[in-house]
Amino acid sequence: MMTQFKKRRYTVLRLGAAVPVVTGMMLLCSFTVRTPEPAATGESGPPAVTVQFAAGGKILLDGQPVTIAELERLVAAEREKLAEADRAQMVVVLQAEKNTPMDSVARAMTALRRANALRLECRTGPSGPGVLRMLPPDPSRLPADGSVKILVPDEQGNMGMLKIQDRNLFGVRIDAAGKVAVCRGGGEEPVSVRKLPALIKAFILNASDDPGLSAKRMQEFALPGGGTMSYPVSEGIVSLQVAREASFGRYVEVQRLVAQAFGEVRDELSRRHFGRDCASLTETERQVVVRAVPLKITESPAE
Repeated sequence: MMTQFKKRRYTVLRLGAAVPVVTGMMLLCSFTVRTPEPAATGESGPPAVTVQFAAGGKILLDGQPVTIAELERLVAAEREKLAEADRAQMVVVLQAEKNTPMDSVARAMTALRRANALRLECRTGPSGPGVLRMLPPDPSRLPADGSVKILVPDEQGNMGMLKIQDRNLFGVRIDAAGKVAVCRGGGEEPVSVRKLPALIKAFILNASDDPGLSAKRMQEFALPGGGTMSYPVSEGIVSLQVAREASFGRYVEVQRLVAQAFGEVRDELSRRHFGRDCASLTETERQVVVRAVPLKITESPAE
């Protein structure tokens, strides 16, 4: 049964040509990026700090208890110590138990945005792969010029703007109990999380040119070594709404499944044009695939 999908001021829902301009309103888009390959022997990885969520709501920064205000100040100070070229590459590892409420994590994310520490790796344990995300910048750092903006950072942290139509939004809602629903066309339908990658892939690829799925624009890409590649680039965005009572574990699981869907589309394109998976490509080859299959996720708390 379909129910109405709630719309919020700070999501990118219902942004078409008919939407009026709202003075000073910034609509910010975060997204999930690939987890970096481990550094080779003798090489150091990107600069990193670790934020842990302990029992009783305590927050630890590199093992030391901090308040939210201190978290913002200390992370900003760590970032300022770095060379300018390294600041955008700084990673904040967010580590929490699976049952940690998202409300606590969301408050820490807000503090990190204010500190301009936008690159996160979300982990539910001290080891194993995490989900690497890019937060949107703090709106107070951006000039207000009286227009509606959707600001989307790429994997290097550079910002671009998008104009969104309803068909290009694939909503995913996580409620307080951790149940997941897919939201499209103004309706909401509960789904098993296992089905998310296939549903999102179908939305991105839109092989049948369904007007209810994402639009595509044919683009030409220069290939390393010469030649070009034509590819229908999806304009689709996954819009994630997370209840504050939802668990961090469920949040990370859904983020990983969304990234998996985009990753599978990238691998299919990579094998078709380069004969191997995206992870095995050179950086120049990988950038072609990343531009052809951009991974975009908006995020906001649910009502």
